[in-house]
Amino acid sequence: MLWEGMRRRLLFTTLLTCLLACASALATGSLASAGSALDQRERARQLVLEKRATKPSRTFPGARLLAASGLTRVIVGVDDAAQLPRVASRLRAVGAETERVPRLAALAVREVSASLVVALLRSDSAVAFIEEDRSLDTLADPFDSIDPATGINYQWAFDAIGAAAGIAAVGGGSQYPIAVIDTGVEVDHPDLAGRIAGSYSALDGGTVVTDELGHGTFVAGLISSIDGNGLGGKGAAGATNLLAVKASSPGGEFYESQLADGIVWSTDAGARVINMSLGGLCPTGQLIASALDYASANNVLVVAAAGNNAELGNQPNCPAAHLGGVEGGWGTGLSVGATGPTGLRASFSTFNQNVSIAAPGSGGGDCRYGVFSTVPSTPNLWDGGCSTLFAPIESAPARWAYGEGTSFAAPLVSAVASLALQANQNLFPEQLAEVLKRSALQTIGEGWNPETGAGIVNAAGAVDLARRFDSLEPSIELKVLPRARGLRVVVDATDAAREGEEVANGTTFWIERSRDAVSFAPWTPERANRIVRRLKASRSGPAYWFRAFACDANRNCVSKTIGPKRPVRVKPTVKLRTQRLPDGSRRAIVTLKRVKGMTGRATVVLEQKVKRRFKPIGTFKLAFGKSQRRKLNTASGETFRLRARVKRAPDWRAVRSRAISVASTGT
Repeated sequence: MLWEGMRRRLLFTTLLTCLLACASALATGSLASAGSALDQRERARQLVLEKRATKPSRTFPGARLLAASGLTRVIVGVDDAAQLPRVASRLRAVGAETERVPRLAALAVREVSASLVVALLRSDSAVAFIEEDRSLDTLADPFDSIDPATGINYQWAFDAIGAAAGIAAVGGGSQYPIAVIDTGVEVDHPDLAGRIAGSYSALDGGTVVTDELGHGTFVAGLISSIDGNGLGGKGAAGATNLLAVKASSPGGEFYESQLADGIVWSTDAGARVINMSLGGLCPTGQLIASALDYASANNVLVVAAAGNNAELGNQPNCPAAHLGGVEGGWGTGLSVGATGPTGLRASFSTFNQNVSIAAPGSGGGDCRYGVFSTVPSTPNLWDGGCSTLFAPIESAPARWAYGEGTSFAAPLVSAVASLALQANQNLFPEQLAEVLKRSALQTIGEGWNPETGAGIVNAAGAVDLARRFDSLEPSIELKVLPRARGLRVVVDATDAAREGEEVANGTTFWIERSRDAVSFAPWTPERANRIVRRLKASRSGPAYWFRAFACDANRNCVSKTIGPKRPVRVKPTVKLRTQRLPDGSRRAIVTLKRVKGMTGRATVVLEQKVKRRFKPIGTFKLAFGKSQRRKLNTASGETFRLRARVKRAPDWRAVRSRAISVASTGT
């Protein structure tokens, strides 16, 4: 502020000097007067520089604290840190406690009145300032505290899944939006401000998603409430945007046609995770199954509530049971059960072989409590209900409440899924689900169980595992080689991983074949090592296309197709001729003709006819397309017959060459 004032005074002085100089020059018409004005401006600049070099006058330090009554914490600053011991000694002499502020020329002074400190040091030239040691308030939300009625934090569910660590590990949130297909969302709720990236009503195709019931707003708050804004909730996905989809009537009915529309819209709008805190009796209808398949095929993970039927017959709830794998196995999505503050299954939470994972969703037996989130400012399900409702606070026309149900466990899992996806964007939906299950914290025994599935979702663990999860497919090699009596098909693969990931290994192979390149049928079972398969030729056999697959333990799969290939009989050809040498003798030259695609070597026997029978005179291995030379040891003028035959070769019987007559004139 001091320098700002000087700058303004300099500007004013300069302008005033210029105006006076110009006025004088105009009045006298003299250039000398203008030069005098420039001198005046230079003198003004020098005066300002002198003021900057001079320490400004000040009142004695802490003058305004003289009248402060009851103030016992002050800060004393000095110009030279070397003076701190002396000043501290003076203060301790009057009963004060002092503590040096590290690396700064200041003392924190306690247990003595501020007026006494000022009176003691007002004339000390080493003291630069004396000020109140003020206390500052945290920027915690009013509900980021212990609820006196329960004895636990309002945000206990957020803490139970380690959301804070997971959010921090990915830099505050995820770039991948989560679609909330529900009763709508109060998009102007102050705890969701700026978090709604898009909206869609499956009722009329519009963008208005008014939430008459409050259910969807509660779900949205669990995922993406703004932390640190001085209001209410904490979203488990941090700064992650939402796509709000209204798929129910004002009375809460979800029709499958509208639900399927919402799934397709969410997928096309760019969601990578869809939360469905809803369901009905199984089995899933064909339309919903097709919509779920569409989402999965487009790299979208669908998370659904397992249901609240445990005390009402425990009937499975769909689409959750359709999505979850069997007994913790691979599935296309996640079925989510609810737990209480103790980590045990909520009494109402449906349990069966399809429950994938669990998350907080119950207050532990009292319907007034549960997990804490946002509700609309207009009347809804929470008005007049059992759950505790918190009326608007002064700073915002909004409300929050407790709620129970697997509906409110599912969004916590959806939130963590989005964080894990931020850590590794290469994960497919099935892999993303597997990451959450493998990193979950089990509270009932070990391994999977029908009550909590793989355990309670763990945000920090999921993010860590996602970064290390092998998401790279193996490299595959497929060869289709012709053989004398058909084809030889070979498949091999090598697993790999991206930098920082752990190789999954456990690669399995299998082969399919087709006669039209469209409809493929299995040809070999899955195997854990290299596959070699032969296909015999026939007189008029069809052409085939071969498709090989290789998948590692994390279901990273790769395929390769070759075709058309026709298995035909291939008969190797061996050619025999002789050559006269300079000394008059002869040598035999045997050639095994090249066959396209043929590899390997064959055993070739050179034979000479003796007394009506051919007897071997040389044996050697010969590669296709290669020749072998052999000098003949015969008497001069003798005529004899030779032939060459293939004694052994891959997939065929012995093959003979045409016998030739040779007349030797050698010695």
